[in-house]
Amino acid sequence: MTWKNVILSKVDNGVLLGKKIILDFPQGYSYLLERLKFLLENAGAQVFLLSSEDKKQKILVSIRLKADVYLLIKKTKSSCFVSHYWASKKGRLFAQCVAKALFPFKKYKIEPSGEYLLSHTEIPTIFVGIKREKDLNIEALYNGILNYFKNLSS
Repeated sequence: MTWKNVILSKVDNGVLLGKKIILDFPQGYSYLLERLKFLLENAGAQVFLLSSEDKKQKILVSIRLKADVYLLIKKTKSSCFVSHYWASKKGRLFAQCVAKALFPFKKYKIEPSGEYLLSHTEIPTIFVGIKREKDLNIEALYNGILNYFKNLSS
């Protein structure tokens, strides 16, 4: 066992240790993306960044990586929301955990969707729609991801 593994196993009881997480952020959000990647990797997760516009390519990458979850951040013109594929129980749980963490004092909006990327990935995949960059609290997003994995293991 290496020194790094000893440290990582203590972060949040090792819930994220070895989890493969795909992050897909819009251009211009690199600071937020790097901050979330740092938090997740320090908790033991393997983080993969996607930026391709090709939805089919994104799906193939998620399958090839055997990722545990896929998180896509999208800019929207309307209010903030979290969306998941309507037939995915794990996707719904993932969306609920993230929405509850991101919007603790507001009635958060979770929208089932049949959107292509959500419905064609084999892993829990969610969209987080935000109006402005300041609407995205990275620490809360990290806690939502963490809570999802905690719920799976309980």
